[in-house]
Amino acid sequence: MKTIKKMNLKGEMEYKRVNDSEGNNLTRVGWSFCPKIEWKENVRDFGKTKEEKPKKEKIKKEKAA
Repeated sequence: MKTIKKMNLKGEMEYKRVNDSEGNNLTRVGWSFCPKIEWKENVRDFGKTKEEKPKKEKIKKEKAA
């Protein structure tokens, strides 16, 4: 699988996930390869907020001698 991108007529970036052979064909007609992380941030995870879980306090146990 490859991630490709292209600027559409509205000036917005358009992303696609395609197989390798289709990706090679589309790069010949104006699409370009982009890192998968760029696709994740701009498409898959767009608008999601990262929830932080409260950290648990670690309790140290003393060894019995």
